[in-house]
Amino acid sequence: FDPAWAMYWQIIIVNMAITVGLILLYDVFRIPSTSAPVQHHHHHHQHHHHNDTPAHHTDAPALTVAQEPQAPPLPAKRVVPTPPAVRSLPASDRPSAVARPGVGHIKPFTISAAQVKFGHHEKTLLFYNISREFDRACLTHWWIGGKTTTMFAMLSVYVDGETEPSIYEKPLQSVGVTKTSVPFAIRQMGMHSQHTSVYSNIRIPFQRSIRITIKLSNAVSNLKKRHEVFYTFSGVEGLTANVGSVDLPPTARLRVLSYWSWIDPLKFVDLFTVQGRSGVFFLSMMHMQSSNPYFLEGCMRLNVDGKRRLLSSGTEDYFLSSFYFDAGTFSSSVAGVLQWKRDCPQGRCSLTGYRFHEDELIFFNDSLKMTWRNGERNDTQGFKCRDDMEDDAKGRTIGSLDGRTGPSRTLLNGHFWLYTW
Repeated sequence: FDPAWAMYWQIIIVNMAITVGLILLYDVFRIPSTSAPVQHHHHHHQHHHHNDTPAHHTDAPALTVAQEPQAPPLPAKRVVPTPPAVRSLPASDRPSAVARPGVGHIKPFTISAAQVKFGHHEKTLLFYNISREFDRACLTHWWIGGKTTTMFAMLSVYVDGETEPSIYEKPLQSVGVTKTSVPFAIRQMGMHSQHTSVYSNIRIPFQRSIRITIKLSNAVSNLKKRHEVFYTFSGVEGLTANVGSVDLPPTARLRVLSYWSWIDPLKFVDLFTVQGRSGVFFLSMMHMQSSNPYFLEGCMRLNVDGKRRLLSSGTEDYFLSSFYFDAGTFSSSVAGVLQWKRDCPQGRCSLTGYRFHEDELIFFNDSLKMTWRNGERNDTQGFKCRDDMEDDAKGRTIGSLDGRTGPSRTLLNGHFWLYTW
């Protein structure tokens, strides 16, 4: 066997193998001819959309059944479609639910300023009109700072052209604190400094406009004439107020009702009364002062649409504590006591507390009244918080020694926040 012929046949076999391999590779990676496009069968389905947002369809062909897979063509230059302009829904179609990301059409706004001077005349800090495409909005957050602003200034909130403010509060009072309270912070409100700044996330709904002003309290006369305020106000157009998990009507308005008085022992007092309106009780803030702690025995009572009910079996119980706040001060998103002096230094027991009713919903259709009593009696059966005054008169005053002490005169300064419509 001639070795030269063997080498010759090896070269031929190798070349044939290479040729076959190239043919196979070309068949796999070849580009289909544009003169004979692959035919695709489109199955058209009618789509029903339940909202006003147009559906977006791509140009990709629908899949076909039992179609032999083809090699994909080279990708063409990608063209990103321009999204349609966002538009608002007609007023009748707008959702009444609280707007969340991806739901409805909303428009946030924020106004901030520093070192704005003010005095004893009203200074406008915020004046905001709703855009034409909206029929509702909420102020969702505000922060105010200044050395004397929070203690001596008065904030007024005018909604939808009001001539009398819906809310008229000192900044400190609006978050439930006094000048002796310690810093605290919860989701709804807080104070992160030594009485020089406060914030609130309580929603203030409006339908056309909102105006917020500031001025020095009329009771302040010995301070310098002009002061400075730093502030931020934020809100969202298209947003609806809510209490807990319940969305309120667009016409809901936030009202703050105030009470201030010295109350005699065992006397009943109506802290606030609402007549001829529907609404929901949202928040209460109270500051109390007395010479002994027995005023805490007083029960909270409600009259909802003419029906009486017991709200709490004692004052500290109302703030979700017990036994005269034996654990001291506390704060949470439901209730808090920011100041409590149980030992009554110089004969002064002092209490500052707040209570939200976001989860314990108290709705009313026509009327709501809240009543407190300065102290309580046990009836002849040994029970308290009863409404039988004849039996109550025969009982024993709680906290008394042989019936001779009992509660003393008590100062109550309360602020009660309700949404009404």
